[in-house]
Amino acid sequence: MHPVFRLLAVAVLFGACVDAPGESTTSAPRIISNRIISNRIISNKLAAGKLASGKLAAAEISSGLFAVNMGAAGDLLSTEAGREVFAGLVGCALPETSMVEATLADGTFDFFGDVGLAPEWIAHPLYADSKRWVSACLFAHVNAVEVVIPVSMRGPSPALGTDSDERSAFSLQEAGFYGNYFTPKDQPIEWYACRGVDKAHGNAGDLASRNCAAPDPANPGFTMCGFNYAGDCGQFGAAHACEQFALGGTFFQRCHGEPTTGGKFPLSSPSFSQVVTTYVRL
Repeated sequence: MHPVFRLLAVAVLFGACVDAPGESTTSAPRIISNRIISNRIISNKLAAGKLASGKLAAAEISSGLFAVNMGAAGDLLSTEAGREVFAGLVGCALPETSMVEATLADGTFDFFGDVGLAPEWIAHPLYADSKRWVSACLFAHVNAVEVVIPVSMRGPSPALGTDSDERSAFSLQEAGFYGNYFTPKDQPIEWYACRGVDKAHGNAGDLASRNCAAPDPANPGFTMCGFNYAGDCGQFGAAHACEQFALGGTFFQRCHGEPTTGGKFPLSSPSFSQVVTTYVRL
């Protein structure tokens, strides 16, 4: 695993182990490792929304290296917490071959791409589907405590490929994450987590240090990270949040904001196709 973006004072690491894909619908495996805290995402929502409405880059400095569009990113880059969120967004959106650079009053900061869920953001505002993909990826990085835990991310996007080695090493199903970080400024963040089968059965292995899909007993309807709790992800639960599980791809698809009731999803429950399913080590 190697770090793919660096910040001068922000300890957040993305990693990727590049190997041949084991599924026809995916490319390179994605393993992340970080400790973003949910309140940093909440406090930077407006600045992130401004960023999403513009392009990431103002100009290309050299092949794969771009100057940050400060008109869109300036507010988010003005604080250390904002730079942490910006780094997470860039890592989720851009591929490993891309990097953006910002020259600020306190130094020059390099932000590295990793997953590649929205590469078009370099030159265009973030598209609607891409907003949901980047959001799901960012939410998967959140942890209730500042503990660095490697996590395997999987999903129906070609950017979220896995191979047999990764699936064997990261065997405990934690959660499905989905929603939209970039909601209008007068609306709350749409962030949902459903509980994976292994998380529902306990806290084996690294699940003990990952609680964003665990229901908060002191705050019904929410998880320990403040996400909206959508219940269990799949049909291992009596009421489940997702319509389908891709057995070959080991990820959930078409997940809702609320679980089924009487075998049907509530009409008022939003549905998301852009779902990141996470796994951790035993």
